Amino acid sequence: MSNTSLNCTHQGCPYTGDNLNEAAERGRFNQFKEHLDHLDSIVAPDGNTILHIHLSYQREISTDFIKQVVFKCPRLLSQENCDGNTPLHIAASHGYTDVVEELIRLAEALLDALDTQSGEVAIKILDNEEDIQSGEMATERAMKAVREMLRKVNKKGETALHVAARNGRSLGIVKAILSKEDPQFTYSANNDGETPLYLAFDNTWTNIVAELLNNPNSQSLDYRSRERGDTVLHTAVKRWDTEIVCMLLEKQSSLAKIGDVIGMTPLHYAALQGSSSMVATLLDKDKSIACIASELQDITALHLAAIQGHKHAMNEIISKCQDCCKLTDRKGNNVLHHAVYSKSEEVLRAILENSSLISLIIRKDNDGNTPVRVFKGLNIPLPSFILDGNTDAFILWKKLYYEIPKDFTIKAYAVSSTFLRACHCHLCHWFELLLFLFYVFIRLCCIPRYDDYDDGRFLTLSWLSFGGWWLINEMPRKLLVWLIDCLDRREAQLRINANSE
Repeated sequence: MSNTSLNCTHQGCPYTGDNLNEAAERGRFNQFKEHLDHLDSIVAPDGNTILHIHLSYQREISTDFIKQVVFKCPRLLSQENCDGNTPLHIAASHGYTDVVEELIRLAEALLDALDTQSGEVAIKILDNEEDIQSGEMATERAMKAVREMLRKVNKKGETALHVAARNGRSLGIVKAILSKEDPQFTYSANNDGETPLYLAFDNTWTNIVAELLNNPNSQSLDYRSRERGDTVLHTAVKRWDTEIVCMLLEKQSSLAKIGDVIGMTPLHYAALQGSSSMVATLLDKDKSIACIASELQDITALHLAAIQGHKHAMNEIISKCQDCCKLTDRKGNNVLHHAVYSKSEEVLRAILENSSLISLIIRKDNDGNTPVRVFKGLNIPLPSFILDGNTDAFILWKKLYYEIPKDFTIKAYAVSSTFLRACHCHLCHWFELLLFLFYVFIRLCCIPRYDDYDDGRFLTLSWLSFGGWWLINEMPRKLLVWLIDCLDRREAQLRINANSE
């Protein structure tokens, strides 16, 4: 039995000192006969009512007890505790499908008695309909009452559906809630930015994810992920969860075209990680996404796969979307330029062995450099497969290579900026980690000592703490963009100086 005392707080009640906790836990309704006109005044210090206590006891739940309590005091059906949780939230957290279904039935039966201010019993049961019109009105009112209960949020900004979505035993509860919902209603994110769909996915409840996606009453799902600008599809791709990715694409294929805050689509992340199977899954649904470039330097997924040295992912993109091979980034680099910068012989060979891409060899970037000139400028020795190759691409590469002066070089700034553009998302995570550690340090410093109140240090450190929070949330991407721009400007200046000499 809980140690929390459940007492009656109703003024004038002669039984205010009775501890009714055990009666509520075990569902003994007879012990509340002296409190029938003020059951909502029987609360624990944490705001739990007799329904909260009964549903939290985690033994055999009595639906008869729940009915008796609600019919005597309808307000208890939606009364919140100190955390903002209603009995429906508690039932959902424990996976009590039968209880949730009973609570919904009671809400339908009680109609507008749920929100009566006086607390008087105002029950109207849908058993005796006088005519079709009154029946339709009653049904509409009943549905409104149910949906108001389903959409109540606690102090975490969560409805019962949010709570159920993170509980693997709550599939039936999810079905019960959605069966009464408006198909066009969207359950928004909680205070932590988590939607019901994200919570189910994050807790790896595939069956609940499938129900949320396929239920006919969930046509307006919020697909946002917890990270800013991301969707659940971004997160699923990063976690290599092919099953969820397929479900999401089947339900909402347009998610594949949505970029995050820097324009990176799910395909960008699949290419960045080198997951050829994930790349294939995304492209099988929509090949055109291979032509989408990120907002940062106009890099495509093919460019990322090439510069990261992921040959199989790169080949998958090329085989499914030849048109994207012609695209260049903001500096005019095509996929062959990026292959050279990667210094991966496998990637370079895969492109040169593709006869349809031979024209890329003579394509120039914004500075007039072909991939061969970049290759020569980086002082990369000719690999054996080019020296011994006798195809048109290998012959052309050797011819152009030997025409370039031996002392031709390209500054390393080009490599640095290109590498940063390809790996910017990883660098952002490292920046965020370092800044988070800084933030924790500052917060620890903000704990006042006995001599901190008079010298102003506490206030100063509090402002530093706020600055640390701002850095964590805003600075990483801005800092990276600024760094890349500086590298680009420096590289351009070096080339201007070289040309003037």
